Amino acid sequence: MGLYVNPRRKSVVVLDERLIDGGQTARTTAHLSNMLTYGYHELEQIHGQEGAKLVAQSYTTAINIIEL
Repeated sequence: MGLYVNPRRKSVVVLDERLIDGGQTARTTAHLSNMLTYGYHELEQIHGQEGAKLVAQSYTTAINIIEL
């Protein structure tokens, strides 16, 4: 996926809680979902309806790209 979103191979940063692959990334099942830890209701309170809608669309688009 990194090469897809970064075809020019620019520098990227990977953030994790501790060591890379030592935080949540080591424990995830790596399933594709647009269900978030914090619900869309909370996002809507913080970023408004359009912001929450943009988050939903971006997750769905990313999942569709990966599943091609």
